[in-house]
Amino acid sequence: MRYRAYKKSITREILSSKARFASILVIILLGVAFFSGIKSSGPDMNKAINELYKNQNLMDSKIVSTLGLTDKDLELLKNNDKILDFYSSHTIDANLENINSVVRFMEYDKNNNINEFIVVDGRLPKNSGEIALDEQALKVNKNLKIGDTYTIQSDEDTMKYFNKKTFKIVGIVKSPMYMEKESRGTTTVGKGSIDYFAVVNKDDISMDAYTEIYVRFKNVQSLDAYSDEYKDTMEENKKYLENLYSDRKIDRVEEIKATAQEELDKAYAEIEENENKLLSAQKEIESGKEKLQEGKKQYEQGLKSYEDEIKAGELSISNGKKELVKAQEELDKQKKTLNAGKEKLNESKILLDNTKQSLLAQGIDPDQSIENIEDSTSTIIHLVTQYQQGKKQYEEQLAVLNYGEAKLQEGQKQLENAKAELEKGEKDLENGKIKGKSDLAKAKEQLEVSQQTLTNGEAEIKENTQKLLDAKEEIKKEQDKIDSIEGKYYFFDRTDNIGYSGLKDSINSLDSIASVFPVFFFLIAVLICLTTMTRMVEENRGEIGTLKALGYNDLEISRKFVVYASLASIIGSVIGILIGCNILPQIINTSYGSLYNLPSLDIYYYPSYVIQSILISILCTVGAALYVLRVELKSTPSNLMRAKAPKIGKKILLERITPLWKRLNFNQKVTFRNIFRYKQRMIMTVFGIAGCMAMLVTGYGLQDSNNGMLEKQFNKLWKYDAMVIFNDSSNDEEIKEYNNTLNNLKGYESKLGIHQETVTFSKEDMNKQSVTMYVPKDIDKINDFILLNDRKSEKEYKISDNGVIITEKLAKLLDASVGDTITLNDEENNPYKVKVSNICENYFAHYIYMSPSYYEKTFGKSVNYNMELLNFDSKKMNKDEISNKIMNCDNVINVTLMSDIKKSTEESSANLDMIMLVIIIASGCLAFVVLYNLNNVNVSERIRELSTIKVLGFYDNEVTMYILRENIILTFLGVLCGAFLGKLLHTFILYTSETDNIMMYPEISIKGYLFSALITIFFSMIVMVMMHIKLKKVDMIDALKSNE
Repeated sequence: MRYRAYKKSITREILSSKARFASILVIILLGVAFFSGIKSSGPDMNKAINELYKNQNLMDSKIVSTLGLTDKDLELLKNNDKILDFYSSHTIDANLENINSVVRFMEYDKNNNINEFIVVDGRLPKNSGEIALDEQALKVNKNLKIGDTYTIQSDEDTMKYFNKKTFKIVGIVKSPMYMEKESRGTTTVGKGSIDYFAVVNKDDISMDAYTEIYVRFKNVQSLDAYSDEYKDTMEENKKYLENLYSDRKIDRVEEIKATAQEELDKAYAEIEENENKLLSAQKEIESGKEKLQEGKKQYEQGLKSYEDEIKAGELSISNGKKELVKAQEELDKQKKTLNAGKEKLNESKILLDNTKQSLLAQGIDPDQSIENIEDSTSTIIHLVTQYQQGKKQYEEQLAVLNYGEAKLQEGQKQLENAKAELEKGEKDLENGKIKGKSDLAKAKEQLEVSQQTLTNGEAEIKENTQKLLDAKEEIKKEQDKIDSIEGKYYFFDRTDNIGYSGLKDSINSLDSIASVFPVFFFLIAVLICLTTMTRMVEENRGEIGTLKALGYNDLEISRKFVVYASLASIIGSVIGILIGCNILPQIINTSYGSLYNLPSLDIYYYPSYVIQSILISILCTVGAALYVLRVELKSTPSNLMRAKAPKIGKKILLERITPLWKRLNFNQKVTFRNIFRYKQRMIMTVFGIAGCMAMLVTGYGLQDSNNGMLEKQFNKLWKYDAMVIFNDSSNDEEIKEYNNTLNNLKGYESKLGIHQETVTFSKEDMNKQSVTMYVPKDIDKINDFILLNDRKSEKEYKISDNGVIITEKLAKLLDASVGDTITLNDEENNPYKVKVSNICENYFAHYIYMSPSYYEKTFGKSVNYNMELLNFDSKKMNKDEISNKIMNCDNVINVTLMSDIKKSTEESSANLDMIMLVIIIASGCLAFVVLYNLNNVNVSERIRELSTIKVLGFYDNEVTMYILRENIILTFLGVLCGAFLGKLLHTFILYTSETDNIMMYPEISIKGYLFSALITIFFSMIVMVMMHIKLKKVDMIDALKSNE
């Protein structure tokens, strides 16, 4: 019966103070929702990620070697009790010239079950000639889609590893080895960073050695991937692998040396053979030289003989011509003499004929003998005798003349023959000249050919001799290399995977946030519960006294208040757990999904967090109730049943400051007296409002940090408009073409050559940090493109020749300050020490800036400027023109516009605003509940006082202002305290929640403080409106009777 009555009493109490009960419930709900939601977000994400790693069989270790890996390396892992599974693979980093992207090509083997790819769309490349692309590839090239042809075009050394050049895109995939959305790691090819990965069938890659071996261990399969136990076990496993491969390293070196020595011996043999050939060629050259000299001698002799013979022939022809002329003259002379003789002979014949005719006329035949002449007169005889003598002489002369004429004809004939012979000789001489010249020309040409052949042969021998010397030198170097080969085996674990450690830090930061925000909620809940339960106990003083007088013990009396508080706590906790565990993890997972490739969450209710939430909430409310009851239960029933005496009026501090106090009017004095007389209520109200203000400031501060980070990085620090990456084989013509293209672009203003290189930093208890190193060609111009300054003083820095400038976040991670020496590792993991000269402001990623001279001094090699930063007039520049025209240049690998980087970063950061919005909304709700509860308690406590002044003639508005003035002052004090607390909380949150490669902007804008204050004041005004309505409805008579 007693229990039933008590139950009704509790029910009546709840129903009669619904607002009070609801306010406690809501405050507990908000605190528990935040606590359980954020606390369970980390484990939920952790479970989902671990499930992903388990389902995709993510490797535990990766083995790589500077000498490549062979089947003998695999033999060490076979039949090993510690090894669950292993798989050897080939990976190729290629700088694709046709699409200006650096892509990591991995092979797909259906028999491999380690690092299984997650198919987003389509399927994996089961057949040769097929390819699946990383999801990130669609961001790099938005035109890519399944079914398209994908062409690989790279340098000759890279292409030899591919069996095909063109592939069909059959799927879009993700990999558990790349948890980050954007980053795909660094490489030694192209611009130094990988844009995305691609998966081809194993039959499309041909390599002599494996590039890596992935290993899974049996002893970690049941462990949380991010637990200390997993970390410690993997350290042991790493040591095990190092010991396992310690001897293999030596064997592998010997294998490489043997193989290399074999090749070297072949080269030696080839050089020896070439030396013999060179020696034979030298002998042939010497023999050729002798033959050439002999040929020259013969040629000179032949030329001299030819010239002598020509001279002799020409002389003989000349003499023959002269003799012919003389003979002709002699013949002509003889002919003339002969013709003269003929004429005389003709005259003699005419005389003879006349004489004969004369004698015949006389009948004497002068031809007969004289003896036969009948007329023998002396005259006749004399005539006949003269005739016959004349005839005889004529005949003798005729015979001589005929003989002379015959001789003359014969001489003429001989002369003609001589002429013909001379002409023939002359012709033969001319032909001889031509033939001789031709033969000599051929001989000379042959000599010249022989000379050229000898010259070429000597040049070739000289060249081959130099080649042989170079080859010998090269072989000597190779021999030295072989002798100095040191096989290095590297054993990596999951922490080297992109995003693995960052994701762990993000999960840990959630736990840090969960340890801070709910504390504020619960502290405020304690304050509010203390105030509320104090009021509730005071209202039930008479009932408590009556129960004590009736014989109820303290436990039985306390039960009502404990049950009341417990119900509010338990109901608020249950609803808070349901809301927090179901909604907050999804919101946080979605927000982090903009940075990481996260799986979908399965919601879990963690008994520890549920129990903690309920216990803490009960402790807040029940503890507050018991603390208040402790005092009242010590009182006697008679004291409890009497109305509680009002507090003795005392002067407040302001009253003691007479000049100030005299200047205050009545309302102001009443307000200050009410505030300072009830110090507990004042402190509770100020701290309640301060807590809400602090969380609002933190929410807006985080938003300011996010937005400020973007604003400072892109509008202040990074001044350049475009970044151009060059290939390593640019020639002068390509550079000239690029410069001409650049000068013809609209709005082009200036450029700065940069050497870009990726280095890493490692330190105990720090994740391995990948850092971009910039070496500007002109250190005086760097601040026109990238501002290097101190964040607080804004003093600009200049790169010195005696040290480097590192970014602020990197300095924090390394715990480095100006003047310290830090150690960096290059792309081949070689360590170098550098001195820190300054630390500059930066928010995204890590950078190190170095002068060219300090670079050469540190690394011992010249600077290769493989990148340029460009500045344009923003009003004139055409983004599409810049990208298209510069990309058409043969020496350009990639063009990145600052506007594109900014847009992408803003899109990634936008989802983080959701978390901040949740914080702001929750803080706003808490502010409203706190203000409502405190004002409600304040009004309830002073209802008789308010009714009295109302009876005395105060209007409703004046009564409301009676309370409002106090609230305004307390709200103002709470806002001031909350601003200070909010700054501290914001700093703590940034410190615990920042990821390695991001530094949030640490300042909170005036706007953040202002909005937080306005929201707090806004809720205060709403509460006062509600109180105004409540005060208008108060029955003054009942209120005045309440304590009578």
